Amino acid sequence: MFELINSDTSPLESALYDPVTGELDLVFDWDKMLQSEGVWGNIRHIDAIVFNGTPYEIEIHSDDGPRDANGFIYNRDTMENTFTLDVGTGFSPSDGTIELVLTDRADGTRPLYDFQLETFSDTPEPPTEPPTEAPEGFVYALNAGGAAFTSSDGVTYEGDDLDSVREWTTNASIAGTTDDVLYQSERSESSGGFTYEVDVANGTYDVELNFAEIWGGAQNAGVRVFDVYVEGELVVNDLDLADQVGFLTAYDVIQTVAVDDGALTIEAVSGVQNAKLSGFSIWEADEPIVEPPSTDAPTFVYALNAGGGAFTAENGVVYEGDDLGSVREWTTNASIAGTADDALYQSERSELGGGFSYEVALENGTYDVELNFAEIWGGARNAGVRVFDVYVEDELVINDLDISSEVGFATALDFIGEVEVNDGALTITTDAEVQNAKLAGFSIWEAEGDLSDTFVFGSLYDDLNL
Repeated sequence: MFELINSDTSPLESALYDPVTGELDLVFDWDKMLQSEGVWGNIRHIDAIVFNGTPYEIEIHSDDGPRDANGFIYNRDTMENTFTLDVGTGFSPSDGTIELVLTDRADGTRPLYDFQLETFSDTPEPPTEPPTEAPEGFVYALNAGGAAFTSSDGVTYEGDDLDSVREWTTNASIAGTTDDVLYQSERSESSGGFTYEVDVANGTYDVELNFAEIWGGAQNAGVRVFDVYVEGELVVNDLDLADQVGFLTAYDVIQTVAVDDGALTIEAVSGVQNAKLSGFSIWEADEPIVEPPSTDAPTFVYALNAGGGAFTAENGVVYEGDDLGSVREWTTNASIAGTADDALYQSERSELGGGFSYEVALENGTYDVELNFAEIWGGARNAGVRVFDVYVEDELVINDLDISSEVGFATALDFIGEVEVNDGALTITTDAEVQNAKLAGFSIWEAEGDLSDTFVFGSLYDDLNL
């Protein structure tokens, strides 16, 4: 909090700024203002106060009211002398003082009087009410290498067994999160890797893995590289946090897994230096996992690397290159989590007009389609920056897709579903809601009868070797 420190010589009775709420409360002293006789210039005619370089209108026109014989206004009931302004949160100068200026113009020009607010620390922060119940679908959460705490969204993270694990901590602020505590500790064993096993009922779960590079020795790319497996499935491949998001920055990965042995297992495996984990949470999955079609000889039809050149995937599928002379592409060299085919997700098509379409000539019939995405534009690291829809054969198959919210930044996200073609062409159309729509690639196969027309998370033929 900041308060007025020169009230004896100020036309203000009090001034208070709260960096938490962003409110600036002003109370003007009528006795000083109405009888000022030019002490502060034309202080009876104020149009703005300048805070941190920005003018805010307050409009005190004391010379508009009834006057006494000397020309001074005498009926203070006709004017407001208290104001509450929203000037923004978080402003806290290092020297502990804030300069403010009263001006004769609404645009902040013609200054009349300047004064200071000084910080004081005896006002307690407003208490945070604990949640009365766990969020819907919550199963379990752990603050790896740290103590128990409750996050800003009401999730209670258990503390780690600090007597039996090797922890590393920091007091530094963490970018990209409001829950610094979760990312200010980590488990990282000298042996390189480690495992967590959580007893759960058999079923399908969404698992969120939390990371931040907090060891000063790994501020540069290439110092720490590791993998993470969930239920034996590789979900984080060659993760280099310093290269992916930078030092002291939150990074999350979400993966849906099926448990059939009564325990959910998370295993961190070192590549370079020790593997690490800041925390994790387990949630009941909204959608069951759809297994890829089981077949020895699926019939491949067509694949395109949207916004990129031709390449051959790990499973032998040949992706054609996009028409780079007529589409708007965006590319990155960053590693993509959750895939062995980084090249497919390191390019995208995203038109400035917002949306776009692809049309592939096909015989009429039923086809399985895989749509590929990864958020690679640095401006959309946070949820809500890019949101869009995807239509296949004019049917809405993905609604309000926010990749950063679903899986995080630079992480593969695939959808699969079955479509019916009856007009000689399969059409894929994107429609922007917030920012531009995007697509990393797609592939088309003759339908095997294992999918529905509802598109769900999943991949086709990862283990195929064409």
